[in-house]
Amino acid sequence: MMETIEHVAPDEVDKYIASLASITSGHLIITVPNEIGIFSVCKSLAKKCMKDSKDDLSMKDVFNAMRKRSYRINRREHKGFNHEVLIGQLSAYFEIISVEGMPRGMPLPMSFTIGIIARSKK
Repeated sequence: MMETIEHVAPDEVDKYIASLASITSGHLIITVPNEIGIFSVCKSLAKKCMKDSKDDLSMKDVFNAMRKRSYRINRREHKGFNHEVLIGQLSAYFEIISVEGMPRGMPLPMSFTIGIIARSKK
């Protein structure tokens, strides 16, 4: 189970996934934060209220995250992370079995976390 792939530098993700694929013969379970869509706006506002500036998004970043245009956000850790891009990268090496919002049953746009189950193509 992976819970930290959003912390891998963007230019290292493909190599990291290729490495995972080379040692995985069964299933891979990954959870990542939901940092796009309307949920990203709610998260950003909550962080501003709690004065958590670690991943502080500008209004432009919030707008781009809400519109799923994470490629316009200077990526750092969670900031600018897009699970849809990751799923595309994973699909080059793994068969995507399931993508679900967490807590389980929540619609993806309203989920704190995204769960991905993939199977090795070996």
